[in-house]
Amino acid sequence: MVVHSFELIPFVNLLLKVTSPQDGFAELPLRLADFGVLHRNEASGALTGLTRVRRFQQDDAHIFCRESQIKDEVMGVLDFINYAYNIFGFTYELKLSTRPEKYLGDLETWEKAEAALTEALNQSGKPWEINEGDGAFYGPKIDISVSDALNRKFQCATLQLDFQLPSRFDLSYSAEDEAKRERPVMIHRAILGSVERMFAILLEHYKGKWPFWLVHVKQLFALCQRNLSHMHFR
Repeated sequence: MVVHSFELIPFVNLLLKVTSPQDGFAELPLRLADFGVLHRNEASGALTGLTRVRRFQQDDAHIFCRESQIKDEVMGVLDFINYAYNIFGFTYELKLSTRPEKYLGDLETWEKAEAALTEALNQSGKPWEINEGDGAFYGPKIDISVSDALNRKFQCATLQLDFQLPSRFDLSYSAEDEAKRERPVMIHRAILGSVERMFAILLEHYKGKWPFWLVHVKQLFALCQRNLSHMHFR
């Protein structure tokens, strides 16, 4: 008998761990990272090399914070993305994806979440656009896309604001007066996104000529009988 099993969606698995008795929210923000394996049931016609696959790894991270900390945490993620993509030599586009037609939660919460992301984007000083109605069902998000050597755009990094899942999993932390419990906000973020997709984009971006710091073979010596006498091995 062959048994197949799949891990829960990473952030759901994380929420189940966070709600266990030994975990708490005494000091926020709480930042947790996981290089998890993900599965996506893509249509066979949509699969394209390494850029769109059914099984991939992603640098998932989740931040639990107070509402008053949202802007600083979002700014921190945007700075991290800018730092990483500058090293690779990427230019990128920022898009704020807003409330979709079908969504969880109430309109007031969505407007508050979108306003928080808008404020952080404006403060970042980078140009950005609105992608109307393309947010996740649980919250608005900032999508970051890069272009390969053929000028094809790929969405890599992402930052999603989530007021819904902490409520549905009944997460709370002690407020400053300790007599009151408050609901944290959850931020989903990935810097590279799919590692396989990023690898494919880097191959195109560098046109096969990897920079020295990224190439897996740093030095290669061709040895022959004539020059062996001049070599010293340790």
